[in-house]
Amino acid sequence: MNGKIGNNHKKVSIVELKDYLSKERYNKYIFSSNYQSNINNYTLRCSMIFEQLDVLFNPNKIFIHSRCDSPDKGQYIVIEKVKYAYIEELEYGILMEIVCGNISNDIDNHTYTVVAEIFNK
Repeated sequence: MNGKIGNNHKKVSIVELKDYLSKERYNKYIFSSNYQSNINNYTLRCSMIFEQLDVLFNPNKIFIHSRCDSPDKGQYIVIEKVKYAYIEELEYGILMEIVCGNISNDIDNHTYTVVAEIFNK
């Protein structure tokens, strides 16, 4: 883990993550360089906000996008080779650390952090 998750985290499979996300109506997904441990904040700074997150199987992918976007049009993020995730409940949503890499070992894992928020307009 990259250290953003506190002591109240839960490790879930990708199937459990999809089920977990379906129980709430998250309407804001934030991918920010400030949350990533593998991005040097001095060379890249970004913050992207999307409205939807889809968990896809075979191969395991997480597709984060806005309602009108698709992989061939618009802005999106695809996180591939997803193995499992750590989730921590926050006051306004959840913090997810998504672990990706070779399914047979944990040597070259990469972790990406996404915040899912519930907000009222």
